[in-house]
This record gives sequence, C-alpha cells and structure tokens, in this order.
Amino acid sequence: MKISPAKVFARIKQMLIGISGLSAKLHRVRGYKKITIVTYHGIHSGELPLGDHCFMHLDLFKEQMHYLHRHFHVLPLEEALQITDYKGKKPLAAITFDDGFYNNYSQAFPVLKALGLPATIFLSTNYIDSHNTIWFCDLLRMLSQTENKTLMWQGKRYHLKTDEQKQAVSRLLQAELKIKEPHDAQQALQALARALDCDLDYRYREDSPFYMLTAAAIKEMSDSGLITFGAHTHNHVILTKTSLAHAREEIQTSIRETEKLTGKPCYSFAYPNGRAEDFNEEHQQILSASGIRFCATTINGLTAPRQELLAFKRLFINTDTGIEVFKLQVHGHR
Repeated sequence: MKISPAKVFARIKQMLIGISGLSAKLHRVRGYKKITIVTYHGIHSGELPLGDHCFMHLDLFKEQMHYLHRHFHVLPLEEALQITDYKGKKPLAAITFDDGFYNNYSQAFPVLKALGLPATIFLSTNYIDSHNTIWFCDLLRMLSQTENKTLMWQGKRYHLKTDEQKQAVSRLLQAELKIKEPHDAQQALQALARALDCDLDYRYREDSPFYMLTAAAIKEMSDSGLITFGAHTHNHVILTKTSLAHAREEIQTSIRETEKLTGKPCYSFAYPNGRAEDFNEEHQQILSASGIRFCATTINGLTAPRQELLAFKRLFINTDTGIEVFKLQVHGHR
C-alpha cells in the first residue's frame, strides 16, 4: 500500500512530538478541560495463541501505566466524569477495561495496585465463573488450533498457512459476525467450527488469555477500593443487532448481576463494540431508567466532564501502541 508524502510527514511529526516530550507541554498549553479515558481489554504476559488488537503484552501495559502515573491525575471513572472547574497541575485521566477477562485481575491489577491507579472494569456477566468466553475469543482459539491450511467460507477460499494469514482471516470474520443478529452469529460460529475441524464446546482454564473473571477475583478487586465495576450486557450483545426487548433484558440482567457480584450499586455501562451505530436513544432511555448514569463508547477522543454522560468518548489503546504513540494519544494529538 502506497502512503502519501503528506501522511509520511504527519507520522514523522507525531513521532518527533512524542520523543521530544512536546505532547505533554502542548497539553498544558491547550488546557485540561477534557478527560483522557483509556480503554483496554486483555493483558497477557506470555504468547497469544493468535495475535489480536484486544490483547496487550504486560510489559507494554506497565510502561503505559507508569506514564499515566507520572503525567496525569488518574481518578476513578465516575468521579472524573462529574468533576467541575478542575484546576490541577496535571491533566485528568481514567482507566477502563471492557469484557472482564481474568487477566485484568492476574496481570493488570497488581500493576494498578502498585501504582495506586483506580480503574473500571465493564463485565459481560454471563461468562463470570464459567469456562466459556466471548465469541471472538472462540474464533481466535479455533483459528490458532486448526490444522487446516485453507478455509472454505461462503464460496471463497482463505489461506491459513501462517499466523499472519490467520490474523487477517480473524479480522475479516469478526467484522462479518459483528453485523449479524446474535442467533445468526452463533450459527455462523458453529459453521466455522465445522469448517475448521474444531470443537466450539471448549473449557477455558485460568492460564488462557481468553479465560473470564471469577466472582472471587471481582470481589477482591472491588473490596480493594481501587476497582469499580460496570455492566457490559449479559452476553456481549451489540444492542442495535437485536430487538429492543432483548436489548433491555441484556442490559438489566448485566446490571443486576454486576451488583450481585460486587454488593454495590452499578452506575456505569459500556456499549459492546461501542461505535455510534451500535446504540441509540431508546437504549439510552432503558439504561437511564435502570439507574445507569455513565455510558462508555469506543468513539475515539477525549471527553468533557458532565457532558454526553450516556455516550462519552474513550481512547482505544491498540495492542502494538508503542509508548511514543501512546503519549500522543493520551495528550490528545492523535
């Protein structure tokens, strides 16, 4: 793919700003009126079965947390979103995790605890205390395990000889399944399992990056006072891909289960997938009526306190986001 000279120049400029430390200085010039809310999913310390943008290596995560600790005033999410007339010496930030992977406890929590950094974890509650996981992790696992060198899918042949080819197929299939209704997506996943000669019925263990949180781990993190929990639907259902009645059930069940797991009220929710087309005003009305005050999207950007509380922006931190690019992101330059 050919990159235009303008894009090359822009990337070089961004890199130089990050390396020189100008990103933090420019943040000061622009003022601290907005909050930097970073988003993670899974954190791993070993080798992934198959690379995916939702799973970051622990070493990179540590480096990013140390940067936030030094250069930002990191607050609990709900506190940051309600702050008024902030006059601190550092910009505001909040840390979030979507889905509820066990490695949020085993890998990320010790780092957060050592630095005293609060965070919010949004739970897909049906997977808690189970050996099951979210469908895209099933897909990653099957693609990593299959011995097939090709995949015939909907009249097309896809090569699976290398990890790079498998990752490309994973991205394509994830995008395809996301636009389906939940029942149709599950049927497609079952068909893919047959095509890949893999078993969809698989018991994930604690040593898998795809293993989900346990009730005991949630209780320990909640009791620490550092970690707050929000809802993320019961089955990680994209709200606009199902009926309003089913969306209501998914929302209310996840809120109820989150409160049961923590023993505390649940005021926060993250939209699965989280793009503007993945939720609407009817969903926001259901959430508000269910006691939810804060809703996280995956729409990229900094967010203003006390504004768009039912659809606030966040920064998605990609798996391969190096520290210099991270600096640009969190200071609002990328």
